[in-house]
Amino acid sequence: NPDFCARCARVMIPSDGRFNPGRLGAENTVDLPGPMRSGANDEELEQIYLRAVSLRKPYFGWVIPVAEEGGVVAGR
Repeated sequence: NPDFCARCARVMIPSDGRFNPGRLGAENTVDLPGPMRSGANDEELEQIYLRAVSLRKPYFGWVIPVAEEGGVVAGR
């Protein structure tokens, strides 16, 4: 649902600890446990979080057919 995704501010952190900046896909995960184990400080962890959020892509799973005149096709 593109409307839901456009207003969503959630990120997922599954059990493997990798940031997933969206709820509907795992193609842009960002490693969190590695830097934490290596002793990353708060500023470094903040940058990792900001990087994960910057990778968010809107979900456009719905395809809405559009008439040649630029309007939405009736009945869809």
